[in-house]
Amino acid sequence: MSFLSNLGIVKSDNKSAVLFSSKYMTIDDLPSAESPSDFVLTCWQAFDEIERDLRGNVFEHIICALLLKMNISPFAIQATLCLLPSVKYDIILFKSAEFRSPIALSIKTSLRERYKQADLEAFLLRQIFTGAKTYVVTLDEDLGNRKRDIQSGVIMGINDFISPKNPSEFDAVFKSLSLNSYDRVDSIPMFRTPPSWIQLPPRDVV
Repeated sequence: MSFLSNLGIVKSDNKSAVLFSSKYMTIDDLPSAESPSDFVLTCWQAFDEIERDLRGNVFEHIICALLLKMNISPFAIQATLCLLPSVKYDIILFKSAEFRSPIALSIKTSLRERYKQADLEAFLLRQIFTGAKTYVVTLDEDLGNRKRDIQSGVIMGINDFISPKNPSEFDAVFKSLSLNSYDRVDSIPMFRTPPSWIQLPPRDVV
């Protein structure tokens, strides 16, 4: 069984999980890299020719693997909040002692029009948690227009768009995330259903 299944990142060995595990069965199989962006691009290159309908899930697996490699955990995946029952957040983290300032990662292989849905979800999250931040993680390289939309107020919820193909910004965000400590929030009736909390056992932290 792959580390994706063992840690609860996937509930069963579905097609994308089997594909990912064909390259990276264990945490130790993940590539060494000089930076977060280099790690993501190295992993993605291994799946460059995969079917279109698997790309999103595989990219999400890579970002989960990056968080684990950088010891940015625990994090919840595919989480639905009680007050936002129609929204499912790809990845969400809660800082230790600051559960009112969650950090959400919206994972998109490409933006097209889907960033508008991500912005609505980010805006709603801020209505509940005033200190919330949302980053859209994408493989698109040209993010200039979307960043200008943030500056002009057209985009009101998303804090930033980041791509490993723009390494300085991408690396800065993930290195900043790695400076925080995070906790589960099981004791707070926050989620509609208990989410999967992803964290390496202490002995396996890399």
